[in-house]
Amino acid sequence: MNKIMKIWQTPIENQKENVDMLMRTNEITQPYGLTLTREMALALLEDRNEILEKYGRIEIDCSIMEKIIRQFCDSPHIQQEDYEEVIETLVEIFHYMKSELEDSITDDDLIIFLKDSYDGICEGSLDLLGEREAYKFIEKYRRGHWYEV
Repeated sequence: MNKIMKIWQTPIENQKENVDMLMRTNEITQPYGLTLTREMALALLEDRNEILEKYGRIEIDCSIMEKIIRQFCDSPHIQQEDYEEVIETLVEIFHYMKSELEDSITDDDLIIFLKDSYDGICEGSLDLLGEREAYKFIEKYRRGHWYEV
């Protein structure tokens, strides 16, 4: 099954398309001082594949990562030096939460929650976001009170 999952995670023919998709985000992120190189994009895709395998998830393309990049590029807490690491961690938190919530929340709603929390109560701390805030959100969402987070 792992071989099948890896085929669906990043088909070889889609590798270039995924890199190109991530590289196009530079048009939006450059005004904020954030730029991905091809090497960074490839590393992010490799990391994403490991994350997908870890959580038993499947993606056909990198549209989730692209949405995260677009949503977070204006964050005052992200600098070029840690840009790649922040995106990788956000992708992992996203997939962890989607798995815990059994895909019952839309991608966009989850990304908005992550951004609001990261820039707000977490003040740029990925540790707080991935641990405390993710846990609180998951518990409230399961009880039907996620809008109160």
